[in-house]
Amino acid sequence: MTTQHTPTPWRAIGFTIESHDYDHELVCRVSKSGGGTRIEANAAFIVRACNAHDELVAALESASRWLGAGSPKAARQRIIDALAKVA
Repeated sequence: MTTQHTPTPWRAIGFTIESHDYDHELVCRVSKSGGGTRIEANAAFIVRACNAHDELVAALESASRWLGAGSPKAARQRIIDALAKVA
């Protein structure tokens, strides 16, 4: 059995990332090295990516099915490769 991550949506508060709907559970804190605004930007980027993950995977799966076997082989392979990295 694989441990599941904290349910999304997450939110960034400064350099802290927490669950928005799951009792505000702490997900992580972004390292303080590199300066304040960069830390907050990194936290915000992580939150955007994680919150969009499931929807993006579903869109890629749908596009792959829609393109089917008749699509340009390279484009379909890029979708399959991308899905393998995130699914």
